[in-house]
Amino acid sequence: MKQILVAAALLLSTFFTMANSSNEPIKDNVNPHIKQEFNKKFPSAQYTVWSNMSSEGLYIVRFVYHAETMIAYVDVDGGIIATARTIAIDKLPFTVNQTLIDEYSGFETRESMELVLHGELNYLFVVENAKVKLTVLINGSGMAREMKKEKVKTVNKL
Repeated sequence: MKQILVAAALLLSTFFTMANSSNEPIKDNVNPHIKQEFNKKFPSAQYTVWSNMSSEGLYIVRFVYHAETMIAYVDVDGGIIATARTIAIDKLPFTVNQTLIDEYSGFETRESMELVLHGELNYLFVVENAKVKLTVLINGSGMAREMKKEKVKTVNKL
């Protein structure tokens, strides 16, 4: 479970901030074997942009697959560690949607993402109300875990 949380945190930080300056796109410095393994999993991927996360020993691949923007984390052996895509609230499984309604009814959903980490399907959300902004991971069974909590900055009116 800890690996999933760490991977989710990495994925979240990358997915929600697509223009991360520390992960510069790379042109032809990706091992052909790694690209070949990626292409086996996503044969019709278009507009691939590879970035090297050398400190983690991973590549981030941003791409379009079946008309959806996606991200994949790929290890140095070409293994897919995680994939993510945005997902509309009305496309969520019933159990996940019910958890959002039951546990976060006083919040507005700012961002939602479907992600697969080590073969396990999860959903990641950023929800916010007047006081707090939460990053929440919900698994397919509807079990929620708060990954990050921030106070919402309020602007004083004069």
